[in-house]
Amino acid sequence: MHWGLYAIPAGTWQGRTIEFAAEFLMHSADVSREDWAALTAEFTLEGFDPAAWARTAQ
Repeated sequence: MHWGLYAIPAGTWQGRTIEFAAEFLMHSADVSREDWAALTAEFTLEGFDPAAWARTAQ
C-alpha cells in the first residue's frame, strides 16, 4: 500500500483528471514544487489507524 501527498488530489489537478498513476501526479500534471508542498497542510494523520489497515489486509 502506498500513501502520500498524491492521495490528496486523488488523480485530479486543477479540475483535470490525470490519466497516469496518482503517485506520478506531480510530474504528469507538471505541478510546481511550491504547489505540491502546499498539500502538506492537508496531509494529516487524522483517522490514521495502521492496525485497522493490517486487519483489513489479512
